[in-house]
Amino acid sequence: MSTDTAMDAEFDTMAHWVADAVAELGEDHALPAACRGSGSPAGLEWLARTMGVRRHATLLDVGAGTGGPAEVVARRLGATPMLAEPMPDACAAAQRMFGRPVSVADGASLPFADASFDHAWSIGVLCTVSDKATHVRELARVVPVGSTVGLLVFVAEVDELPEEPEGNYFVGLPEIETLLADAGLAVERRARLDDFDTPQDWEDRAARVEEVVEREHGDEEAWQVADRQHRQMAALIGDGFVEGHLLVCRRVQEVRSIEIDGLAIAYDARVLEPRPWTAMQGQWAGELLADADAPSGVILELCTGAGHIGLVAAVASGRELVAVDLDPVACTFARRNAAAAGVGDRTDVREGAMGAVLRDEETFAIVVADPPWVTSAEVGRFPEDPLLAIDGGDDGLEVAMECMAVAGRHLAPGGSLLLQLGTEAQMDEVVSRAGDGWHDAGRRTGARGVVLRLVRD
Repeated sequence: MSTDTAMDAEFDTMAHWVADAVAELGEDHALPAACRGSGSPAGLEWLARTMGVRRHATLLDVGAGTGGPAEVVARRLGATPMLAEPMPDACAAAQRMFGRPVSVADGASLPFADASFDHAWSIGVLCTVSDKATHVRELARVVPVGSTVGLLVFVAEVDELPEEPEGNYFVGLPEIETLLADAGLAVERRARLDDFDTPQDWEDRAARVEEVVEREHGDEEAWQVADRQHRQMAALIGDGFVEGHLLVCRRVQEVRSIEIDGLAIAYDARVLEPRPWTAMQGQWAGELLADADAPSGVILELCTGAGHIGLVAAVASGRELVAVDLDPVACTFARRNAAAAGVGDRTDVREGAMGAVLRDEETFAIVVADPPWVTSAEVGRFPEDPLLAIDGGDDGLEVAMECMAVAGRHLAPGGSLLLQLGTEAQMDEVVSRAGDGWHDAGRRTGARGVVLRLVRD
């Protein structure tokens, strides 16, 4: 059977039959049946609320199927949905069950003007399209800059799947996030689909609809194909080969790119613009790691931002990299830039407070850190820079001292901390506060800052 026929059976013919079954069983069966394959109502509500969907907000559901997920948001949050779905029978079924406006439309070529909806989402669709890049670009296009796009994506958790249902094209989550970033969509929040439980009565009503459909059509080829597709997908999820992820993305201003030490570093206005001169910190790390006496092991980068400093060191040394930042947007760019640099498979980007995302037993060969060093009283001098990336507290050294404390707990014997700050005076102050166990092993000066090397005694 061709891929198109399989997809028609699963998403078009079945939709007509599901609407018939709901008509027989009662409208209280419509929502559970129409959300088949979309997870729990709690997960859908979490996604919509985290996207910032409010009463009367317009929500475009791309690849809406029979309209269940959009209806959950309409009923629970008072949003105004518009459904876009390429399968005609699915569109007709959605209108029969919920009466919402529906457009027979392909997600790769939406018939809507730019920025014409407050929000958009696509639930469980990306795995069914081969041209994912075009699909996500269209999602970004139909909302204004600053607005949100939501996704439920089913992604491969292993390099090779034992089987793939017809018409499905699974990729890993990093590839999805790269596609989103390329489309100007920055991932701000994530959740796993299995973090949300489905009420038993919801499952029971969906099962009753499936029983009626099987009773009426179980001997037809279309039902058998759709059932096989459903069982294959359930097996992949049940065995952990495929997992559902909920992503909240924000459409951002145009993604920029700058070349730093031969690497193309992507960023946007929400993260600190990477400064080419700061690459000297990564270059110095690479030199130290090339020394025969350098400890073995992984590079740790704190306050990674878009990631260029740690990536310069990782590329130069061939070592693995753990990059840490509190800002989820910065982490998204760091992952993207690691993949573009060809070291995505040996770069672990961790989002959160630096003292919380490292395991007690982890040690690192070298720690590089470019913390915010502007005093809180002076951050107004730099209106183009994100506050989180430049505010170093009352004396400008609050985050720097935290970096020192983390390095002290996690540096391997013989390892170095390379700390980048604004002035020699700040460096002197850091050395004076370092206390026993550290010594100043040299400094390098760049266009607007200084890198201090501290070594454990």
